[in-house]
Formats: sequence, structure tokens, C-alpha cells
Amino acid sequence: MKTYKLIIGGQRYEAKIVEYTSSQARININGTDYLVQIEDDMLPKAPVLPQQEQAVPLAPAFSSDFASGSGELRAPLPPRAHPLNCVTASIMALPSLPGSFPA
Repeated sequence: MKTYKLIIGGQRYEAKIVEYTSSQARININGTDYLVQIEDDMLPKAPVLPQQEQAVPLAPAFSSDFASGSGELRAPLPPRAHPLNCVTASIMALPSLPGSFPA
């Protein structure tokens, strides 16, 4: 319950809001209850936007000349490292030891 202390025309009043709705309020002023009608504001109300549909993601469409049932496997394969290149890279990464062959 909200209380206000007012001075009107030199007179002191204590006003308490007992009940409040959008159309009326019950106010107690110096011990006497009053029912007050509340006028609608002349301000335009905020517009209400219509509910929008939820966006549904679509899977991308792929075109292929792949014939189903042919037994053909179509998948990208990672590049293969040549085994000799791996050995050479490993040897070159070793530290040089005294008396060893130069790389």
C-alpha cells in the first residue's frame, strides 16, 4: 500500500492507495475511502506485431551423377604422404652427431 503526504490549499492530507486496477482505484484520504475512476490515456497504444513463423533451416541440395547400386564409392580422400618423404624429414630433423654423415 503506497502512502503519499500532500498539501493542497495549505491543508495537509495523507493519501493511501488501497487497491488499484487499470480502470479504478480505492484511495484512503485521512481515514476516508474514495473510489476513483481512471480515464484511459489518450496516448496511442504500442502496436502489436503479428507472430512470425519460425525459420526452418534447409539442407543444401547436391547434384551428382552417381548411380545408386553401382557399388562405386565416392568420398574425398585425404592426401597421402609418401613414405620416403616421411623418413627423409625424420632423418633431417635429427641433430648432427660428431662423425656422422652430413645430411
